[in-house]
Amino acid sequence: MNNALQRGRCMECRAEFEQDEEMFSWENGWVCAECFEALFSELDRHERARLIGCRIINYRRPRRTPV
Repeated sequence: MNNALQRGRCMECRAEFEQDEEMFSWENGWVCAECFEALFSELDRHERARLIGCRIINYRRPRRTPV
């Protein structure tokens, strides 16, 4: 078990988790809601898209076929 989780602390800010408080897995540990929001907001749109399984493509206009 993760040391921070055993001690009941956020791996970012080291705040102690309260009973029934939401915890979010992040990389190899657990973070509080405030740190999760901050870490998530630092991700660029491609990183966020990958996390939710979104496919990214670039639009290409179809070529006109000669008549």
